[in-house]
Amino acid sequence: IIAAVRTPSRTAGSFSFKREKLLLAYRYMKEKLKGQEVAEVLYVPEGEILRRFGFGIAVNKILKVHDSIHTLFFKDCKYCADFFEEFVQPMGLYPKISTIVFDNRERPFVTDRLASLIKQLPPSIKAVHFVANLSPTGVLEAAELCASNTCLTSFVSRLNPLRTDVSAFFSAINQSRIHSLDLSDTDLGDAALATIEQILVENPRLKE
Repeated sequence: IIAAVRTPSRTAGSFSFKREKLLLAYRYMKEKLKGQEVAEVLYVPEGEILRRFGFGIAVNKILKVHDSIHTLFFKDCKYCADFFEEFVQPMGLYPKISTIVFDNRERPFVTDRLASLIKQLPPSIKAVHFVANLSPTGVLEAAELCASNTCLTSFVSRLNPLRTDVSAFFSAINQSRIHSLDLSDTDLGDAALATIEQILVENPRLKE
């Protein structure tokens, strides 16, 4: 009898907590939009530990109001557990979103599983940014997956080490449809300069 009484209480408390968290997230997202002259970037609440993508309702509600939003921005979040499986599915519901940014420059959090998301992205996603969250192995995996993604045209990897896999990285990019490549704040080493020059000659698609 005691168990029967307590269970609904826990369930109700959990639902109330999730509802409150979603409401706070919605307010946070709206507040971030106010600082933009034109609403273009939608920020997921900063510093979240994302075990799953639980802000879909808030995102959907905001996108219905702001047609100009094209970027979903994760700032200094930690990604774990079911996030990788549950994140991609709702992305297909938001064709207005063309760019996804995972930025951990203030709170570095390395997880190469982020790279694996590339193979599951819907066709509407044209650009993906990884900042301070991939190892050299993860950067190379991301480049290789770009080669098999026919929709991605822009790839950003900043503050992610790459010194040992430069040739393999550029070889994979050369096989992709990427025409905008940003490796700012990336230590490639002096030996990479010749490789970069060769890639620019061989791949006319790389305009930026």
